[in-house]
Order: sequence, then C-alpha cells, then structure tokens
Amino acid sequence: MIRAALLFLLCFIANLSFAQSVRTFTITPPGEGGFSYIIQKPDESKAPLPIEGKSVEAAAPEDPNGYRVYVIDTSINRAASADLIKVLKTKKFTPKSDEFTLVAETIFQLNPKSGVIPAANLKVTSGKEVVTKLITAQNNNQVSIRFLPNSVISYEITYEADSNQSRLSGMGDATKTAGAFTIDIPIDAEFTATEESGVTNETPTAPKPSDAKNPFVSLLQNLIGLAFVGGLAYAGYWYYKNNQKVVEKLADQAGLKPQDPADPTGALPADPPKKDLQKIVLQDSSLPKLGEGQGGVVTPTIAVTKNPRLVTPEGNIHLVPEGTQSIGRESADLTLAGESSVSRSHAQITRDANQITVSDSGSTNGTYINGTKITSPTVLNPGDTVQFGTISFRYEE
Repeated sequence: MIRAALLFLLCFIANLSFAQSVRTFTITPPGEGGFSYIIQKPDESKAPLPIEGKSVEAAAPEDPNGYRVYVIDTSINRAASADLIKVLKTKKFTPKSDEFTLVAETIFQLNPKSGVIPAANLKVTSGKEVVTKLITAQNNNQVSIRFLPNSVISYEITYEADSNQSRLSGMGDATKTAGAFTIDIPIDAEFTATEESGVTNETPTAPKPSDAKNPFVSLLQNLIGLAFVGGLAYAGYWYYKNNQKVVEKLADQAGLKPQDPADPTGALPADPPKKDLQKIVLQDSSLPKLGEGQGGVVTPTIAVTKNPRLVTPEGNIHLVPEGTQSIGRESADLTLAGESSVSRSHAQITRDANQITVSDSGSTNGTYINGTKITSPTVLNPGDTVQFGTISFRYEE
C-alpha cells in the first residue's frame, strides 16, 4: 500500500514537471523603431529591453502575479502598460498610440545654493498615484520616478538644514511637453555633503509581531518536508533495487557515468597519454638563435586560450569545445534528459576560436539570451544568461 502511494506521488510530480512550459507572449508596438519594454512589479526598477523590428516575443517570469508589462515610446518619453496575467491570456500585447498615457521617466532635480543634500524625503502625487522617495547623498541632488500618470504633478520635499527641518512644495505639468520631463526644485539652503559621503537616512525597522511564525507551525512544516523527502528517497531506492539494469542503462544513455574521484564534477578534460621526451635537433643553422634576432632579442609569443563554459545555477559545468555541439532532450552532445520544455533537437552552440554563438534549431519553446528570444545565430558574451526552454545556464570564460 505504501509503495503504491509513493509511486502515485512520483507520477503526480512527473506530470507536473511535464506540464511545465515557458509562457511567452508577443509585444507589438504601434510603430517600428524607438520602442522598448520592461516586465516588472510596480516597486521594481529594471532596465528596458529594445524592441527590434515590428514585434518581439517576450518570456514571462515563472510567477506572473503582480507583474506589469510596460511598452515605452522613447521618442516622446511616454509608456503604455497592462497586467501580465491578462496579457498571458491572449498571448499578446498590442498597445495603441492613444494608450501611451504614462510618463516613462520624470526627473526631479534638486537645486540647493551649494553642495549635495545629504538626506530628504520626496512625496509625489500624480492623479491617484502617490510615490514616496528617500533621497540620500548618493542621489547627487537628482531622483527619477517612472511611469507616473500623464497629468499635473504635485510634490512635497522635507529636508534638514542648519539643524532645522524645512518643507517645500510645488507643482509641475507633465502634459505640457512630450519627451524628457524634468522638474526643477530650488532649495534655499547650503550643504557641505558630497555624493561620495554616502550619507543615508535609513534606519532598521523592527519586525512586526505578525511576521513571527508559530514555532509549532514551523516544526510541523519541517516534519512534513522531511517525510516528503524521505518518501521520495525510499521510492527511488526501491525502484533502483528492483530495476537496477534499467536504471544503469538509462544513466549510460544520458551520459551519467561514474566520474574520477579526483574530479567529481567531470568538468576537467582527460589527461593526455604520456609520451617519452625526445631530443629535437635543429639542422638548419640559418635560423637565428635566441638573442640574435632583430634588436638583439627574440621574444617568444604566448597564445592565450579561453576556457568557455556553460554553468548551471547549481554550479555544474559544461565545457564548450571547438566546433559545433547539439543541445536537446535526447541523443545530443549536451543532453538535458527528462526536461519536457526542451525539444529533442533544441539548439546548437558553436565555438570558432574564442567566439561562441548560439542558434535555435526550430525548438517548440524557443531559445533565449538575457530573456529575449533569438531567431538567428547570436554571439555569447561573458555573464550572459542562455535559456533552453525553462533550463538556464550562465556563460563564462
């Protein structure tokens, strides 16, 4: 009975993994050129990604709750947005020109008589939107706020000068101009702080009583987790014990062979066969000797060879040799066995000297570099994230 329950649990988990797939959608702006997009939560600040051509296919995060999609028209500094959950239902976001009703970026420039304001609180109200920003010396008298409604903006700034707290308020109208929008705030005070001082006005906050967990609940959660992991381990051991030859055959097909204890990761190349050293005699006496070349010195040239590799989030390493390697779920140079989001023949990675390129092989769920789906061979740079289906690697050299 216990074995049957464990097998049912394993099948259920396998079905969940098989059902997992990359959720993508198409962004089509009202024009071509000068558009970019961001997928983020309202309290985040991410760098925009360019939209090349008429549209772009974007990948949604694993948990899309709370995220919004912003399309920015950089020529007029305006943006349109939509809830990511609603966008995923239709698989597309096609904002019209009259939907760009947000100011993509509003810059608040503080202008004291001298110096840099070490600490201040800025409260901005635009329509129903209220944003509060803490300004420090590191802001260098300037703070930027994204995606405010395209309406009249009121602000209130509180700062301390000469041991006295001062408050200043004013208004700005974002509807007066398209494009870059800056609000200048004159401060009738002098400061001695500089940007490098790094003064901050942040103080640690005590945890709320509601944040503390009930110790009994924590213990119960830990016991349930241990029981779940122990059940999976027992089910795996039982299956291996009764199907040892099948498991070993599958492991061999997947390339999971035992590694040398000196190299548990299997990432290092095999040692070349040892050969006896031979004495080499140069018969051509016309060759210059060391020190007899031009300038009196013959300088040896040392070629620097890079060591390109793909690294998983767990730290596993796959070296990229010279030539082209296939990537897929079955019978590939880099086999991602059991990954349902990876096609049988998913992509190719090519090393030509020290240049590494990745190309998609017509996969179902696509190949992405830094979150953008590729449609042609693309060069990898150190630090890039390359994703095959839902499986991601970091490229290093």
